[in-house]
Amino acid sequence: LSFPLTLRNWRHGDRFHARGHSKPQKLKRLFGEEGIDRWRREGWPVLVSGGNLAWVRQFGPSAEFAVGAETRVGIVITEEQSE
Repeated sequence: LSFPLTLRNWRHGDRFHARGHSKPQKLKRLFGEEGIDRWRREGWPVLVSGGNLAWVRQFGPSAEFAVGAETRVGIVITEEQSE
């Protein structure tokens, strides 16, 4: 990860390398594959590191940032419902 990390809403054109996929794909396409309708996408959080999407709600970390055998330190991301 490269600091600073930025938490923002997804944007049209965002590309994400989901684990299990051979290359990055547009996040909009992944939403469609997962059946996430456009009304739920509004305000969908993503974590950006060095200009790349490192984490996306429901998809987890991108393939580039996923834990591997050489990983020594990591971060845990959780979501809580605000009141």
